Amino acid sequence: MTRAAALVRQLLAFARRETLVAVGVHRARALAVTFDDTAAALRALEIRAEVLAKGTRVDGVFDRDPLKHPDAVLHRSISYTDVLARSLGVMDATAVAMCRDNALPVVVFNLGVPGNIMRVAMGETVGTLIHS
Repeated sequence: MTRAAALVRQLLAFARRETLVAVGVHRARALAVTFDDTAAALRALEIRAEVLAKGTRVDGVFDRDPLKHPDAVLHRSISYTDVLARSLGVMDATAVAMCRDNALPVVVFNLGVPGNIMRVAMGETVGTLIHS
């Protein structure tokens, strides 16, 4: 079973327990501008989600790119305003502003860590919480 198939199976299990899970996928493309973050934020607002969960390759929001700077500092909690003012690049600015304007918290977590999707769904502290 592929990783994607396993994730879909896990999400379907959540749905059977009457838990709504919305998933957006981003594929990095050189020289292409994508609006996956904004689309995910818009969809989360449309369905009146309680939180937007963003899975990434790193453990959350850092003060700078942890893939380039091993000494980068992880923020466990940060405001929308700080994310925008510091241009942290975790999401596109439109998505962050949309979440801020609608008081939609965002959890940024490492999608590559086994069990993180379940931990986020169960409300455990994982990654970074972006909030007002």
